[in-house]
Amino acid sequence: MICLATIRFKLVTCEISSAIVYGSLPGKSQLQCYIITISSLKELNLCRNQLTLIPDDVEKLKGLRVLQLSHNKIKTLPEKISSCSKLLHLCITGNLLTKLPRSIGALEHLRELLVNKNLLETLPRGICSLKNLSVLELDLSFNHLRNFPMGLCSGLSLCQLDISKNILSKLPSNIGEIHTLQHLNLSENRFTGEFPKHLYKLHRLIHLDLSYNSIQTIPEGISVLKRVQVLLLQGNRLTEFPLELHHVRAVQVLDLSDNQIGRFLIICVFLTANHTAKDLVETKMFERTGLLRQCSAADS
Repeated sequence: MICLATIRFKLVTCEISSAIVYGSLPGKSQLQCYIITISSLKELNLCRNQLTLIPDDVEKLKGLRVLQLSHNKIKTLPEKISSCSKLLHLCITGNLLTKLPRSIGALEHLRELLVNKNLLETLPRGICSLKNLSVLELDLSFNHLRNFPMGLCSGLSLCQLDISKNILSKLPSNIGEIHTLQHLNLSENRFTGEFPKHLYKLHRLIHLDLSYNSIQTIPEGISVLKRVQVLLLQGNRLTEFPLELHHVRAVQVLDLSDNQIGRFLIICVFLTANHTAKDLVETKMFERTGLLRQCSAADS
């Protein structure tokens, strides 16, 4: 076996995914590869192994841009990961993390953070300092989060936010400060009663998923979400067709299935360039809601 440490070249990308590496991050004793000492490394992929530990020596990878650690058995990330100050992408999906390091806020260039499918119950305050989480997404789904920190809403330029499959029952009052948000997934949480009014300030929303909660009513204020094209409300506790929805003029996909609305009402509408509401439902059902008038105007 060739020892990479004896080869005189600058390694930029290293992939050891699905290699069944156990224990700690590969070092001198494993694969005869001094990964931790390769200062030129920019991309490191260790997905789908059996890693349980990332050592403090990770701080030596100061040029690292992409770190892929998904689908291992990692329980903690070292505080010294903050020394990888040039990181743009950090993926730790599908591990056993119960918390994130407090120093994560020092990763000031981080644009994409994927920590879904872990055991997180809270988020560190430092995460609110990740002001460059802008172009891509923040994925916190499949965790045990009870609260979403208010500080995370201030100054971020997120386009996508996924906090589905947690145990959230309320949103911070300032979530509307994420002015750039276009895709929001809040499905399979514990929202009850009225549609969350704090969402009304998200004027750029295009896709909103609130499916499989316990929402009972949709207030008139939803009409301010003028750009929403996909609105998923299936699996809630709505008892009648929300008349307020006909004010959401841009909607193209509306799903109200698995609620408690009368079974003879078609509650899933898909409008495309080739299909109108008349093609999909009986006219009389939509005369009461105003949706027919909306669709007819769009078709003319």
